[in-house]
This record gives sequence, structure tokens and C-alpha cells, in this order.
Amino acid sequence: MLLVIWNMTDKEIIKRVSHDLISVGMIKKSEIQGGFISRIPYAYPIYDLNYKRRLQVVKNYFEKLPGFHLVGRTGNFKYINSDKVVEEGLHLAERIVKEMLS
Repeated sequence: MLLVIWNMTDKEIIKRVSHDLISVGMIKKSEIQGGFISRIPYAYPIYDLNYKRRLQVVKNYFEKLPGFHLVGRTGNFKYINSDKVVEEGLHLAERIVKEMLS
């Protein structure tokens, strides 16, 4: 299944994801404003003895950038399952909306 999605065009992936989110009731069609695809060929972290120190340097840098958030496998440089990735994305979306409304 993953290979099939990887070989789809960006437009096809956006259409499929939009359809799936609408069909499970997470969003309404009228709420969709657009989409983009970011293909990351090596999404699994590979650890070495110094990864924590180097990772902290990267995190410190990005924490200073306004509006930039590190989430998911590559953003946190840790292996997490797809359910956790989606959960992190939803929590981030909630935080962003709260920040925008305050």
C-alpha cells in the first residue's frame, strides 16, 4: 500500500486524503483550503552514540523560529507509529488554533 501511495501524483494523494478525512467525519469539504505533499524518502531515525547531543542543537535552533514546529518521526527524530504521528499533528493543530484565537 505504501508503495502505491508513494507513486501517486501529489494531486492524487491530496484528493485521496481529503476524501478519507471527509468520509470519517474529521473535516467538511468546505473546510479544505488546499494541500501539499512532502516526500521524505528516509523517514526512520538512525541512532548513533551522539544523536541526543546533536539533536538538541537542532531542536534549540528551531525553537527560536516563530511558527515552526517539530512533530512526527522526522521532526522529533524518534520512531513512533502512525497513530502517534496523527495524534501529534492533531495536538499541534489545537495549539496553533488556540494561539491564533488568544
